[in-house]
Amino acid sequence: MTVRAERTVGRSGGPRPPGFGSQDAFFYKDWLHVNVVDQERGAVGLVNASLHGDPRDPRAVAVGAALLHLPGRGWLGGVHVVPQQEAVVGHSGIFMESVAVSVDGRTGTVAASMRTTELTGELIGTPAAPSTTLPVPLPFGSGWIGWSVTPRLHLTGSLHGAGTTIGTHAASGYHDHNWGRWRWGDDLGWDWAALLAPEPAPALVLSRATDRQHSSTADWRLTITDATTETTFAGRRVDVRTDGRMSGPIRRLPGATAAAQTGRSRPDLPSRWQVRAVDGFDHVEAEVCATAAAQLVLAEPTGPGYSYLHEIAVTFSAEGRVRGRRVRLQGLGIAERLD
Repeated sequence: MTVRAERTVGRSGGPRPPGFGSQDAFFYKDWLHVNVVDQERGAVGLVNASLHGDPRDPRAVAVGAALLHLPGRGWLGGVHVVPQQEAVVGHSGIFMESVAVSVDGRTGTVAASMRTTELTGELIGTPAAPSTTLPVPLPFGSGWIGWSVTPRLHLTGSLHGAGTTIGTHAASGYHDHNWGRWRWGDDLGWDWAALLAPEPAPALVLSRATDRQHSSTADWRLTITDATTETTFAGRRVDVRTDGRMSGPIRRLPGATAAAQTGRSRPDLPSRWQVRAVDGFDHVEAEVCATAAAQLVLAEPTGPGYSYLHEIAVTFSAEGRVRGRRVRLQGLGIAERLD
């Protein structure tokens, strides 16, 4: 059945580090993520601040990623990996010299800043749609993952790169927080996309946790959120099919780690996703098309193992009927494919 929820007031806040004596702390992961979509310039970007490994282990790392795709210019920004002990980790966020992301646990306001050689700027995002936290963690590889999402943010601030300034008068944001225990290199993956049409249209989020080959029958979720309500299609009510193979260059990061992983330099990424969700009178059909991709190589800090996160700039169109109202959307977004 279709799941419907009114605006939620609970927030995930900042990092959720393991407690003292935790037996699985060496698989600890925490991930604060912000997307920005500029409909006017056709630009999409992301800011990630993440923690990998037991905070008390000197091998644990913090990773800051700031990337912006500009049509005609490609990807700007970079990924920086530092010992986790060099990052400042507080109850509200993760702070590094290159990238910082924090979340106000009371209001849900998100702050993101970046200082890379190609991309600088600061963004403040206030929730413009309901925030949702999964009620229980999901099994993920040999461990588990928790997820909280705010599908649309009102943004202020700006980004600067390649002689271009991306303001926020025509931009929207997205925020999510992943945390849990898993090992990079396990038989795990995820498929996800945040699809934003110009405000005040609803925001769409497509997601599932899967295996490394993306052959799992794990349930898809398609969530449609406007300023006051949320509607989710799940399980057999969502059908997602991929088509083609994305062509063109892929930027691989961080440089030294990516260079050592030559076998994954040409990943098999779809060029199109076709989404169909039906539940009684509610129905949505969407087409999502890839335009460019970047690959982030994720190394397990305390042992052998690598996973590969593909950030894919996309365009999309969608139409249907939800809660008795006609839906017709067109816009931009970012999809992720982890394997």
